[in-house]
Amino acid sequence: MDQILVRPERGQRTVWLIHWSLVFFPIFIPCFILIFMVNELVFTICTAAWVVFALPFLFWIPAYFRSLEYSITEEVIKGQKGVFWKRFATVPYHKITNVDITQGPLQRKYHVGTIHCQTAGAGGQQGATAELKMEGMKDLEGLKEAVMVKVGSSAIAGPATLPKGAKAEGNSETLGHILKELTAIRQLLERQERP
Repeated sequence: MDQILVRPERGQRTVWLIHWSLVFFPIFIPCFILIFMVNELVFTICTAAWVVFALPFLFWIPAYFRSLEYSITEEVIKGQKGVFWKRFATVPYHKITNVDITQGPLQRKYHVGTIHCQTAGAGGQQGATAELKMEGMKDLEGLKEAVMVKVGSSAIAGPATLPKGAKAEGNSETLGHILKELTAIRQLLERQERP
């Protein structure tokens, strides 16, 4: 069985650290201004509160980055992630309806991006959610092509194969019984619709 293991590039970790620093840094600016307007005690309290909220992210982001792992097998794509709560996703190729690539400005700078594998049952608006997101990938077009080849070969082979010894024959007698039952149901429904 041919399996490709894929892990995110380090650039993705840097992108996440920059994103969170952009969230926490503007909160620190008012604390810095308070030292000139009020006193050092207020500044110290604000700085301590900022550190209490910001510091866990400095440990969580690398741990989350290390938890990401994806594998492309012959039948499915698997992904796992999570620091405290682990999430394992398995997406069969015959269920994939769309494969997209997204890349923000920081991701472009660090030459990484995200591949979204969407299925018909993912829910939400079209393109809003993906069943599996492969974050921090470097060779975006190459990985997308590898997935699309597997999706294409899955569509040709079909979603399911028959077990050994099973025959894929239609039984005309069974089909005749089904037709009779459907006809009887239709006649019954037509009688109920009449006033």
